[in-house]
Amino acid sequence: MDNTKKTTAIEKLVYLLLIIFPFGQLLRSEVLLGDFLIVIHPLDIVVGVIFLVGIFNKFWKKVTFNPTDVVLVLIFTLLFSLSLFTPSLLTEGAFYLIRFITYLCLPFIIISKLHSARVVKLLFNSLLFETIIIAIFGWIQYIFYSDLRPLYFIGWDDHLYRLAGSFLDPGFTSILLTFGAIFSLVCFVEKRKIAYLFSLIFLCVTLAFTYSRAGYIALVIGVLYYLFKVGKLKLSLILISIFAGLIFILPRPSSEGVKLERMYSLLLRIQNYRETLVIWQKSPVFGIGFNNICVARQAIFHESDSFSHSCSGSDSSLLLLLSTSGMVGVVIFTSFIFRVRKYIKDSGSGLILKTSFVALVIHSVFVNSFFYPWVLAYMGILLAINLGSISKNVE
Repeated sequence: MDNTKKTTAIEKLVYLLLIIFPFGQLLRSEVLLGDFLIVIHPLDIVVGVIFLVGIFNKFWKKVTFNPTDVVLVLIFTLLFSLSLFTPSLLTEGAFYLIRFITYLCLPFIIISKLHSARVVKLLFNSLLFETIIIAIFGWIQYIFYSDLRPLYFIGWDDHLYRLAGSFLDPGFTSILLTFGAIFSLVCFVEKRKIAYLFSLIFLCVTLAFTYSRAGYIALVIGVLYYLFKVGKLKLSLILISIFAGLIFILPRPSSEGVKLERMYSLLLRIQNYRETLVIWQKSPVFGIGFNNICVARQAIFHESDSFSHSCSGSDSSLLLLLSTSGMVGVVIFTSFIFRVRKYIKDSGSGLILKTSFVALVIHSVFVNSFFYPWVLAYMGILLAINLGSISKNVE
């Protein structure tokens, strides 16, 4: 088969993933079976099918390395949690683990089947397009549905006058917009095309209207990192000053969420950190199992709202990893990241990936964005582009 001309099944599935990607939570559906809530995301289904195809084709034999050690540790932590919880309580955590494993393997499965420079270049350009579509959906929501408070009664946060977009959450929307802004900045600096400057401005303005402080900080740190790497720190002062000025002139309607000095959410976040650390102390070496946070909250803090969309998460991705997989999981996961980093170059798509990762790490301190499916999918595709033997062709 000439893979440069014919489209593989994996490629078709990745295209489908990109089509449904910007619709976010709008395609979400829920099925209640007794006391168990099953959440169905088309994105999860597509990634799951990609995973099954990859397993069938033994993708791990076709790549230089793979995340086998991470997968084994996470499976062990879930099995170890049988000593902490009854098996009937671990069903939800098992589903979370399966989903994370499929996303973790996504870039390596893509690599095993991508042999066309044309396809790699298409995927590369599509990533920026995805964030622009997300921004457009965000403006549609902000203009026509600025009051999302009614969603509070079905488990979502009650946002008002904030750009939340198709993800129904300004925090998660902000990191994807940050990715797009970083993509635009790197491409503009390297290629000097005015289209990238326009997309950078559009995405930064859109990000500003999320009123997400985590998104602001992630973008600023990401920009500083990138311009430091390319020796253009003076430019960072100009860009950050412009962005700060934009934030200063943002409208301030009567809503607590648009007050950047708001303390209520900060206090809730600190409380969440403390609770997650208490959960971690129950099993500091191996954790409570990925992802049994909701079960642990109910057992330790007697929380009853298991249907809340925030029940199974922590406001810090690092603390979530620490509490669910323990110190062993953190060490193995960190080691895996450093192994990957050795293969990423300091130019083009490599710098986009590294800068996006820095921004994500900062963002994930305040929002559990590291394990968000759309973030994993975006970073997975970008990682596949970089790890593929022909990634140089997209520069």
